[in-house]
Amino acid sequence: MLTPPITTALILAAGLGGRLRTMWSHAPKGLLPVGATSLLERSLEQLLRCGIAKVVLVTGHQADQFTPLVERYPCIQTVYNPFYATSGSMYSLYCARALVSGPFLLLEADLLYEDRALHALLASPDESALLVSGFTGSGDEVYVDAVGGRVNGLSKHRERLAAVSGEMVGITKVAPRLFQRMVAYAETIFAQTLQLEYCSGCLNAVAATGELASCTVEDLLWAEIDDAAQWRRVQETLFPRLLAAHAEQAAR
Repeated sequence: MLTPPITTALILAAGLGGRLRTMWSHAPKGLLPVGATSLLERSLEQLLRCGIAKVVLVTGHQADQFTPLVERYPCIQTVYNPFYATSGSMYSLYCARALVSGPFLLLEADLLYEDRALHALLASPDESALLVSGFTGSGDEVYVDAVGGRVNGLSKHRERLAAVSGEMVGITKVAPRLFQRMVAYAETIFAQTLQLEYCSGCLNAVAATGELASCTVEDLLWAEIDDAAQWRRVQETLFPRLLAAHAEQAAR
């Protein structure tokens, strides 16, 4: 069965970015520059090239810093997480639940990735799919058990998984039914705490339904930037490789 086209993306950008504060404290980490462009603006341009027409941006920490970007991109709708300092990423996603009605792409704001990450997910025949890469060794990985093409579990502790097939990238295709399950599960947890992550917490909990497929791009070039070491790795190694790959594709 053909899945409906996806024209909406939701980007989580509310976090404190605490591990980068010693070298980047004046703006959210999604606004980190890589080359001449911030991570978030680069991601926005990639999404627009793939047919995304609406981007829901969940803000929190230093939310006003996103204003210039929002003014340049009319496709952006913002929603504010007032509890960004004491909540996990699932609460940020929960704050945006009224702004998404159909399928959407869910992304983290601190990612650098090549275009084929989006192409692979959008081309996947599955209604909901988690983008999975090979092993990067970059630190702070979320490991994925996706044996048989379905996501069976996610964890930062690989020994807790029955099998490990790759790493979670931080880009997910979410169908309405899966999102409803995530929201319902989250509400049971929010009665006690808002500290719930959307990936290792919520997606991991609903994986037993079998609704979440894996979409694996083994040699995908990508990085998440959580600390100074990861930022250096991106600037010194990954970004030059991305530029070279882009130039090679353009020459074909």
